Amino acid sequence: MQPVKIARGVYQLLGPGVVYPFDSTVFYVETDNGYFIVDTGSGMPGSPEAIISSLIQIGVNPRTRKPKAVIATHSHIYNAGGLFFFHRYYKTIIMAHQLDAPALESGDPALTASKELGVKFKPVPVGHVIKEPSTTIDGLVILHTPGHTPGSISVVAGIDEKVMLIGDALGRLKDEWKSSEADWQKTFDLISRKIDYDVLCTSLRCYRGYEIGSFLKQVEEEGPVWLP
Repeated sequence: MQPVKIARGVYQLLGPGVVYPFDSTVFYVETDNGYFIVDTGSGMPGSPEAIISSLIQIGVNPRTRKPKAVIATHSHIYNAGGLFFFHRYYKTIIMAHQLDAPALESGDPALTASKELGVKFKPVPVGHVIKEPSTTIDGLVILHTPGHTPGSISVVAGIDEKVMLIGDALGRLKDEWKSSEADWQKTFDLISRKIDYDVLCTSLRCYRGYEIGSFLKQVEEEGPVWLP
């Protein structure tokens, strides 16, 4: 994949269909104090290597310039399966919310959704646990946006344009993920009405301009969707 520049200091490194259809989007985010990676895709063979290839294409060699941390928007394997790769080979600090951290550290097949792929989630230690509803780290605003999972978080990044990376915060719900419809609705209200940004990126793709309004309108009309 050719990395895609989303805004100054923000690149998409991976997306669905580049290696596997179930890989999430993965982002490089530059700050004044180094760079972060947001989500890691599934971690299945070839997926982490595609991320490294994209990093090298934008002039970043993670062996000589390591990420400050990898931020997991939530505990599902589609977004977090590659955490093990970064922790093992680059000793990268893993950052996640305290409500999803136990799933990442235990590899629980239901809470990581790994049983849906018929594979085991490789557990990782969470070295930086997010506890606050809102916190700022090296200029990145990290927001607790629960509903899809209890510990889903979103990241607002960017230098000139503000890019909001929400993972699956507006995604579907499932009992075994400990999803909450009430929390999902609060998260939708936050993303659609209370936060200013220029680009909105989900686990599937990015939206800008009028596309953001169209996407949020569709999400609102569909409402929270529960999976069996």
